[in-house]
Amino acid sequence: MTDALFDSPSSLRPALPEPLRERWQPLRLGLVELFHYDSEEFWFRDGHLLLRGNNGTGKSKVLSLTLPFLFDANLRPSRIEPDGDNGKKMAWNLLMSGYQRRIGYTWIEFGRRMADGTHRYLTLGAGLSAATGKTQVESWFFILEGAAAGEDPRIGQDIWLTSEQRVVLTRERLRDTVEAQGRGKIFENAHSYRRAVDERLFQLGTKRYEALMDTLIQLRQPQLSKKPDEAGLSHALTEALPPLPTELLGDVAEALNQLEEDRIQLDETRQLERAVQHFEQRYRTYAGTLTRRQARELRQAQTGFDNASEDRNKASAALVTAQADEAQAITDHEHAKRRLITARERLETLQSDPANQDANRLSQAEKDASERQEEAKTALRQRDSARQALSREEERSRRSNQRFEAAKSDLLAARARCASEAAPAGTDAALVDNPLAALALEDLAQFPIAQIAVAAALLRGRCQETAREHPPSRTTSRRRSEQANGATDSAIHATRPAGRTGRTG
Repeated sequence: MTDALFDSPSSLRPALPEPLRERWQPLRLGLVELFHYDSEEFWFRDGHLLLRGNNGTGKSKVLSLTLPFLFDANLRPSRIEPDGDNGKKMAWNLLMSGYQRRIGYTWIEFGRRMADGTHRYLTLGAGLSAATGKTQVESWFFILEGAAAGEDPRIGQDIWLTSEQRVVLTRERLRDTVEAQGRGKIFENAHSYRRAVDERLFQLGTKRYEALMDTLIQLRQPQLSKKPDEAGLSHALTEALPPLPTELLGDVAEALNQLEEDRIQLDETRQLERAVQHFEQRYRTYAGTLTRRQARELRQAQTGFDNASEDRNKASAALVTAQADEAQAITDHEHAKRRLITARERLETLQSDPANQDANRLSQAEKDASERQEEAKTALRQRDSARQALSREEERSRRSNQRFEAAKSDLLAARARCASEAAPAGTDAALVDNPLAALALEDLAQFPIAQIAVAAALLRGRCQETAREHPPSRTTSRRRSEQANGATDSAIHATRPAGRTGRTG
């Protein structure tokens, strides 16, 4: 589209491109009197632009004179030229070693589609002026926009950068064309222009906008993948990131402070854990010793009660046997008496019978009577022996009952002392359901010795657990230990089996 900007408004030309998206997208860019271009437009398609041509035809120059220059507004060669060559001055793009004075323009047009179907347009541009003998290039910038949808001016349709004689407009002529008719604004310096571009397109703020420009310049370097500058690229991408909100930084700082406090608290907790473990080891030993001493009296009393119960049971069994022997002896004695009476009556009958007066019969009768007398004497001796055995068993039963009553009293006293000492020591819960303390004396007497040993071990274990949870004071522990030791020693003596206690009878 060469010379499109030099054509008069009435010249026929294709319809200008229109935006298809609701966000800003580039539609056209153009160069006027820059480099080898008199006037040239390049149209985008769906926000994309493809430039093809032989080397040296100006593809890179088109991009260097438009983007990101129209965002950055910086005339330094390191910011304009893709290779960053400081020797390529902006003045050369105007004078080309053949002009004495030259004015040129570069511009880009953006558009977007509103929700109601109307179109908005925004044009960014820069004017450049150079003269032979001057080292500096004069620059000014402009933004074309309307007050409302449908009023946005477009280059080549509402505004031309050249006169009808194809003379490029000066700064003053452009100001009269733009500002006098309310079609945009002219900027004399790059700072105010960049801020206006940011407000209309990006809304990033000064620092983030500068970081975005640095990133674009880094990424547009030629052959970036062959000789990448990792440090520079990383710095540019880092600077392009949005700044962290103050609230987030405050939360992070507070979290770090809280982390340090948590670390200190963790160290203190670990120290406390080590101290508690050390105390628990020593207190476990102490509680176990105290519990064994407290449980010893009950165990000893129970053993004594068991031994007395066993002796009473044996004495009762012996008494029953002796009573049975006595009854049998009485029965035998009565039977012998009846036989003796029968024998005597027979003897008297024989003696009174004249037919049986011979000596043999009389002798036999005497012999029978003697035998019956001997049997009677034997029965009498058996009866006397049975009476003596009954007396001994009664005495043994009496002694067993006395020992049983004594063991019963010892057991009840031991239970009372253990109950009174268990409540202050915190071990009363261990006595509630233990057979040694809960069963009646008659039921406990029938308990096997093995089960009693198991109940004593269970009582000892539960007392140890309770002592660990409720440690008594040192003075109370010493007093309870002395009382428990005395009761334990007596109970041990009472709980020994009958064969080892010297039991007689």
